[in-house]
Amino acid sequence: MILSNLKYSDKFEGMHPGFKMVFDYIKSHDMLKAEDGKIILDGDNVFINVVTKEAKEKGKLEIHKDYIDIQILMEGEEYIGWKAEDRMSSYPEPYNAEKDIAFSDEESEIYVPLKQFGDFAILYPEDGHAPLVGKGTIRKLIAKIRI
Repeated sequence: MILSNLKYSDKFEGMHPGFKMVFDYIKSHDMLKAEDGKIILDGDNVFINVVTKEAKEKGKLEIHKDYIDIQILMEGEEYIGWKAEDRMSSYPEPYNAEKDIAFSDEESEIYVPLKQFGDFAILYPEDGHAPLVGKGTIRKLIAKIRI
């Protein structure tokens, strides 16, 4: 997992071609006015989900195999739970290849805060993560970049 803020995103743009595509799009559009839904940048390879949801007290750990997530806070305050995928063993909801997700009922080992506009977490397939933990409404962008 990588934690940072959009003002430093140039440091990560070379890590994957999709990262630059996502960060360039976000920086050149008023995302606070974007409606909830899917923004396609490169078919199924790179897209952004705009999401507004009520926070949860506790989140389910999830993993992906085909996509890297970049979860970017727009409004609210979010905590993302984390546990390394290789330390997870219990999956009551097995991997769904069509949705590229599996859920675990295990506890997160740590929670990291996203507290101000532009704070983001880059989550690789080995990063089990539990998003949307906090209080109140959270508005965020979830960029999906195919590996």
